Amino acid sequence: MFSKSNPSQIFADGRKLLDNGNHDEAIKAFTKVIDLAPTSYEAYTNRGLAYVNKFFSIVDSIKEEQRKGVAQKYFSEGVKNFDKAIEILKLVIKKHEGEKELLAKVFIFRAEANYFLENLNEVFSDLSHALQYDSSNPDIYLKRGTLYLDDLDDPELAIEDFSKGIRIQPSAKAYISRCWAYIENGDAEEAVKDYKRAKTLDVTFVKNSERNRSIFKSRQWEQFKKEADNLSF
Repeated sequence: MFSKSNPSQIFADGRKLLDNGNHDEAIKAFTKVIDLAPTSYEAYTNRGLAYVNKFFSIVDSIKEEQRKGVAQKYFSEGVKNFDKAIEILKLVIKKHEGEKELLAKVFIFRAEANYFLENLNEVFSDLSHALQYDSSNPDIYLKRGTLYLDDLDDPELAIEDFSKGIRIQPSAKAYISRCWAYIENGDAEEAVKDYKRAKTLDVTFVKNSERNRSIFKSRQWEQFKKEADNLSF
């Protein structure tokens, strides 16, 4: 299928395959690009995404007891490819500053893969590195804030990151995330304020919001919303 010697065309074919969910053929295409152009960080990045997306495409067909092993296989392959893309991009940005945002995105991709591998230290490191290259991306602050809140049990640092994200781009998701952090930090007044701010931005999102942490069950969240609606600050 990939008898062409034009890496740009093969990469474009690979992107179409990836977008259409044909992950195995996409992996083959990006591998061919890498064979022809070993410094193609785009090919490494997209091959990594193909491995990660492949897992999600087949997860429902895998027996529960097999999922961890299959996830380990595909996410590990994803991380290897993101590693290589980062290695190349770090050299590229020394000459082309414009690739910094792409490097930040690859760090985010690797952080997400590492999260599924339960490598929390690597997740934190990847998100922090992403911010070094794109400090104006609010999504990175939200992801790191969620890590602080859900996995590192540090609501104060979570609040700091959510606040930074809000300063860049206020959103219902950001305000609700900080609301949860305020609740877990024992600051009900600020939690209610953020809850109401989130409602003004996207009432449907707020209505459907739930916490997954065991200490804050869905029923408790519904009770909080009911009480918060009757308060004003």
